[in-house]
Parts: sequence; structure tokens; C-alpha cells
Amino acid sequence: MQEPRRKPSATSARTAGGAPTDAPLLWHALLVAATALALYLPALRYGLVWDDPHLLAQVDRATHDRGAAGLLRSEFQLFADRPTGYYRPVVTLSLWADTGLAAALGGDPRAQRARVLHATNLGLHVACSVLLLLLVRSLAGAGWPATVAALLFAAHPAHVESVAFVSGRTDLWAALFAVLAMLAWLRARRAAAAAWPWIAASGATLLLATLSKETAFLLPGVLLGWDTLIIGEGAAGPRKWWRRMGPGLLAWAVAIALALALRGAAGVGEGAASIARAADAAPRALRLVLPALLTYLRLLLLPRPLNAYYTPAQLAVSALTLAACMIALLAGGLCARRGRGRLAAAGLLASVVFLLPVVHFVPLQGAAAAERFLYLPSVGLALVAAATLQTARPSARSQRIAWILAGGVTVACALGTLRRLPVWQSEATLFADMVRTSPGAPVAHYGLASVLADAGRDAEAVEHYRETLRLKPDHVDALNGLGTSSTSLRNYDEARRALETAIRLRPEQARAYTNLGIACALSGDDARAIELFRRAVVLDPGDPKARFNFGLALVGVGQADSARVQLAILQQLDARMAERLQRELQR
Repeated sequence: MQEPRRKPSATSARTAGGAPTDAPLLWHALLVAATALALYLPALRYGLVWDDPHLLAQVDRATHDRGAAGLLRSEFQLFADRPTGYYRPVVTLSLWADTGLAAALGGDPRAQRARVLHATNLGLHVACSVLLLLLVRSLAGAGWPATVAALLFAAHPAHVESVAFVSGRTDLWAALFAVLAMLAWLRARRAAAAAWPWIAASGATLLLATLSKETAFLLPGVLLGWDTLIIGEGAAGPRKWWRRMGPGLLAWAVAIALALALRGAAGVGEGAASIARAADAAPRALRLVLPALLTYLRLLLLPRPLNAYYTPAQLAVSALTLAACMIALLAGGLCARRGRGRLAAAGLLASVVFLLPVVHFVPLQGAAAAERFLYLPSVGLALVAAATLQTARPSARSQRIAWILAGGVTVACALGTLRRLPVWQSEATLFADMVRTSPGAPVAHYGLASVLADAGRDAEAVEHYRETLRLKPDHVDALNGLGTSSTSLRNYDEARRALETAIRLRPEQARAYTNLGIACALSGDDARAIELFRRAVVLDPGDPKARFNFGLALVGVGQADSARVQLAILQQLDARMAERLQRELQR
């Protein structure tokens, strides 16, 4: 550990080398907080996009009968029939609390809920940025290099996804508690006889971090590495090392055991089938390990271009990736030559360890890479940045050049964030950008098609549904969408082909039967439409759309009594649809 620095003179505005002197911690913290806040204020007006509505629907379902207790016993998932193996009650409890706060504030429920959710994400980012400032100062010293490193974290363009995407708060909560655990561990290391409260705090915050995102289970490995790299007492003998680290290891073991026990009590797990699928995919996924790691390195050092959905093909090594590798090597060599190699190595260790779960050692669901996964690894980037700034020679000219470069990089990051932020404003802007940046991703075309269909632009939606199916022929949701939009365009032949394929691929899905029934009814095949609607209500008795169309078809063939049976059920499901069916019966 480096020697403590002497406080600068209160009357001096600059050091002899030309760099700004250290100001009180409060002013540094306010500068970092203000930067993070100013950059992301526009996000308070943004809507809910992509996974957000599905995640919130699952939170509402889990809390409907049991309140907060339901979330403690629920898996973190987007769809009830698609297990993930994730257990993140800290995140889901925060979503539930935000929903309650939005309801208490009144106003338009949907807009108010989105505003409160985005405000929480923004507050978490501000808190993480300030806590990172404290962490870097604890490790690198209380100077401007630590503040510049925290500013880089606050303004980094790769963090837009974590902050502007409500579902990205998993990484915000995990980073918040992970940095708190790091700070508590450092305080425990320096508190000697009074270390136990800080050791307990480190264990408690580690527990909360693991209940926010599973990546935090790797935090003890990072801290053990830091003990060797930064504290520098690893060679003092095993007995002394155990006396120093034993209490912390015990606290972390208890935290991890509690997290695993809570997961077990909630029944969270992927099951044998999911494990088998992962094992089958592992050989293919392992080929992506190095490209994914290099892509994340490039996004940390040269965050351009940015993308909301990375396909495996986009992980190929590019000129920008090679340039990022060169920058990393130069920074590492400079730090090693100027006596800051240990701090830089500690930062690199943190980045690499926190990236291990997302570089395809374990096959990932969805995108091949995601920028939100960089939020916690950026803690390591901040340490490397501080170490690099501290290598500037003491001469005025060298110091001035270092600060000009640091200021330029920070401003460039802020501009990149401001440019990237509007992409997450709505689903229309997000999926349009995703189609532009990842034209080979089925999810991009399907998302844009759904937005266009909701806006009544069915002709444009059909083109993107077709492209989705060209890329992924068994995309059942795209088949349903194509069927619905083709029906609206009176292209009944294409609608029937798409929906029949959807039923063949997923015969238990009621929606496809309903949609095909509508296409058949509009094309004059009333008998088949009635059979399809009957099948739909058997599969999903609580679907008001199926009940309404079933009743409407029965009215059309003169079976009024049977239609009234559907009306009686529909009155319990959807009063507005029931009124429409009642009017048809009265004609």
C-alpha cells in the first residue's frame, strides 16, 4: 500500500507540476454526482422498453396475493413458463416498491410508473459513481486522479444500457453493494482491533450483492487478489495471512451460504433439462470466450460503436479491438515502469473476474454480449485509469498534458453518452437502432415489427415479421404477428399459413388458435373458426379475446344461446368486451 499523502496547502490553487490540487472530498463527490445526474436527467421522460413490461408483469403476478413475500419465493424471470435460474429479490423488491410509490403519487399510472422506475435507476447510478470515487481514493490516494476515474465511470457510454433500461438495474444494485463490500473490507483491513463491525458490513453487503445479481458471488475472489496485489502482505506467512483474512473469509462464507439457502428455499434452479441443453451448447459457446473478452475490452476502452444486441458474428476481432488491446498494453507498461503496476493489475483483475460469467464459459441466453454487463467490471477500469494518471512526471508540462488528455477523454465519454441515450427513449427508437446495428438479429426485426403493428402500420410490420422468420423460421411469436398483420391487410392465405405453422410448433399456445380463428371467420370459414375458438378457450379459459370472438362467431351462425354462455363468462373477464358482445346479441 502506498504511503499516505500530505494535505496540500489550502491557499494553493495548483501544485508545482501544474495539476489541480486536491479539494475537500465533498466537492469531488458533488462534481461526480452532478455529472452522473446531468447526463441522465433526460431518461426520466423515457418509457418502458423491451424486457421491462414482461419483468414488471412477473413482479405484479408474484405480489398479487402475497405482497413482498411472494418476491422472496419467486424466480427472476420475464415469462412464467421460461425458467432462468436467477434469484434477484433485491431487484424485484425495488421494482415493486417503485410501483407502489408511483401509485401513491397519482397521475397517469403508466407514465408515473415509468418516471419513478427511471428515477430509481438514475439515483442508483449517482450513488455508484460517488461510492466508486471513495473506493478509488481508498486504493489510489485522495487526489484528482481518483476523481477523474470516477467521472469516467459516471460518463462512460457503455453504461447507458444499465441506467436508461429499467431492467438493467440488476447491474446497478449489484455494483452498489459490491463497492460497499469493497469499502467495508478496506476499512476492516485498516481498523485493526475495531475491525469486526466492518467485517460484518462486508459480509452483509456481499449478501445483498449476490441477491441482486449472481456475478457478485465472485467478489471474494477479487478481494483475495487485491490482498496480494495491493496490501502486499501475502508473503508474511500462512499463519499471519489467516489471522488477517480469516474473519473476512468467514463473513463471506456465511453470506454466500445464506444466499444459496434463500435460493434453495425459493426453489430456484434451471432443472436437469436446462443443464443438459447448456452442456450441449458448451462446445460451441467456448469458441466465443476470447472474442467476447476482447469485445468487452474494446467497449471499455473505445466504446464505439455501441449496440443493444450483439450477435456472435459481431464479436469478431476488429481494428478497434486491436487498437483497444494496444492502449491496454501501453497503459499497463507505463504503470509498471512508474511504480503503479500493482494498482493497475488490481483493476485488471476486477474487470476480468467480473466478466467471467458473461464470456461464454457458461452458455448465455439471448445476446452474445451486452453492454450492461460492463457496469461492475468498470470498477476495474476506474482503478486502471487512476493508476495511469498517477504515472505523469512531476514536471509542469507533463502534468498539463496528462490533465488535458484526461479532460478530453471525459468530455468525449460524456458526449458519447448524450448521443447514445435517446436510443432508449422508446421501443420505436430502440428497435429501429437495433435493426440498423444488428440486422442479423431476429429479436431486432421482431421488436420493430411489433411496434409497427401496434401503430397500425401493418404493411411495414409484415416485412419485418418476414425477415424475422427468414433468420429464425421457428419464431412462434413472429408467426403469430405475421398472421395477425396479414389478417388486417386481408391477406388471409399468408395469415393462415403462418398461424397453422405456429400451432404446429407450439400446439399448447391458445393465442395462435384465436388468431387463426379470426382469419378463418373473416375469410368466410365460420365452421372452422368456431372449432378454433373452442380450442382456444379450452387451452386458456381466462382469455377474454378468445371468449369474445367465440361468442361473436356463434352469433354469426345463429347459435345465440351458446353465445350467451360465453357472454356470461366474458362479463367476469372484461366488461368492455362483454358490452360489445351484448350489443351483437341484441341486433
